[in-house]
Amino acid sequence: MTPAETAESMLKRFRGLDTAYGFFEPQNRKSGPKKDGKGHTRRGEVDRVLWEQHLTGRAMLGVVPITTEATCYWGAIDIDDYTVDLNALEQRIHQYVLPLTVIRSKSGGAHLQLYLTDEAPARKVRQTLGDWAVALGHPGVEIFPKQDALAGPE
Repeated sequence: MTPAETAESMLKRFRGLDTAYGFFEPQNRKSGPKKDGKGHTRRGEVDRVLWEQHLTGRAMLGVVPITTEATCYWGAIDIDDYTVDLNALEQRIHQYVLPLTVIRSKSGGAHLQLYLTDEAPARKVRQTLGDWAVALGHPGVEIFPKQDALAGPE
């Protein structure tokens, strides 16, 4: 798969808010497991060029999973425990037969990704992921989408 094809695939997989996204420009220095840099929210729609920048490491893209209709096509559990045992975590996921993909985060934690074939209410996705995080032994972690509905006009 070419870089452009990979970027196009990511654009389709991570559909979300079409009016804003997070953008982080890493700096050369690093302090601890997190990268130093400048992050901000940009107005506009995520496109293939932004995904290419993300995939090549020139920037980090933060797609907002919730749509303006309060639905989403994907969600995530963000575990910022840098000592998490990914193999043990994956075994628990298989034990509970959960449709989650385990990905090591750039900072050394874990992202548990849920990919949906059809859009679902953000409220239901958040509730389900929160319940699964508790069952997996990680209560109180960050869940994406972060809200059940957008607070106001975007």
